[in-house]
Amino acid sequence: MKIKFGTVAENITTRKEFPLKKAQQVLKGKTIAVLGYGIQGPGQALNMRDNGFNVIVGQRKSTKANSSWLRAKKDGWVEGETRVGQPYVGTASYFSFNDPNGMCRTCS
Repeated sequence: MKIKFGTVAENITTRKEFPLKKAQQVLKGKTIAVLGYGIQGPGQALNMRDNGFNVIVGQRKSTKANSSWLRAKKDGWVEGETRVGQPYVGTASYFSFNDPNGMCRTCS
C-alpha cells in the first residue's frame, strides 16, 4: 500500500501483511539496535523487547537528573549487557529513520 506524505509516496507495510509472528521469524537470531533513548527510543525499544526481540540500546552515559541514560537504566537496560552507555561498532542489516529518505538522499 502507498500513502502520500507531502510530495513523497511511501510504501507502507501493514500488520496484516507482516504480522508479529512473521517479524519474529525474520529477525530470529538478529540484534536490533535502538540509537538514543529520548522521545521515541523507550517506546520502540521496550515494545520490541517485550515482544521477544533481542534489543540493545545505544545511549550516551549521563548521571544528570532525568537523563535518557538514567531512564534507560530504570527501564531495565543493563550497562555492558544491552550496550547502554557503551560505545560499539558493528554491522547492521535493518534501518529505520523518521525521514522518508533515510539518512542518504541518494540511496534507495
